[in-house]
Amino acid sequence: MQGVSGTWRPVQMAGLKSLKATRPDDPVLVLRPDGTLGGSDGCNGLQGTYSIGQRGQFAATVGPQHLIGCDNVPHTGVLRAAKRIAADADTLQFLRRRRA
Repeated sequence: MQGVSGTWRPVQMAGLKSLKATRPDDPVLVLRPDGTLGGSDGCNGLQGTYSIGQRGQFAATVGPQHLIGCDNVPHTGVLRAAKRIAADADTLQFLRRRRA
């Protein structure tokens, strides 16, 4: 799937009250063209791999993290739960259900 490589900043997450809370780092997710990912949940760095199928099927593996307690953004949970991904211009969505 083209258009997903790059640095993404979360603007909305279901079930998360505020993405504007003060954190030591800016929460970002970096998807690289080689299938690796990185970034920060706002407190902890993350690294891993991902794959995207022809129809947007998504799978990710996130490596171990040092977990510093703060009001972090749950990137790891989102990446592990996502079954599909959709990109449209400057918006990237992670979806938990497969397309019927």
